[in-house]
Amino acid sequence: MTDTTTASFAQSITKYRQDYRPPTHLVDALELDFDLGDERTTVRARMAIRSNRSAENQTGELVLDGVGLDLVKIALDGVDLRRERYRISNEALTITGLPDQC
Repeated sequence: MTDTTTASFAQSITKYRQDYRPPTHLVDALELDFDLGDERTTVRARMAIRSNRSAENQTGELVLDGVGLDLVKIALDGVDLRRERYRISNEALTITGLPDQC
C-alpha cells in the first residue's frame, strides 16, 4: 500500500504570512461526509459560499487547494457543472463564473 500522506506532504508548497491575501470567497456553511475504505477514501463536501467584497481580486473564481485528489463530481446549486466552468491541476480545483452567493 502506498503511503499517500507522505507523498502529498512531500509535494506541498510553503505559504508565508507575508503572502497572505484575503480570500475571494467566504464559507458560510460546510458539510463533510467521509467514506473511509481500505484502499480509497471518498469525501463529499457541500458548501455555502459568498463573494468576499474585501478581497483584492474579484475574478469570480474560487480556488480550492488539494494535492493528488480525484474529482468525481462537481455541482453548483444542484446542477452539474460543465467542464469549461472548472479547471483541475495537481494542486488545486478552480471554479469559474460563480454568482455572488451559492
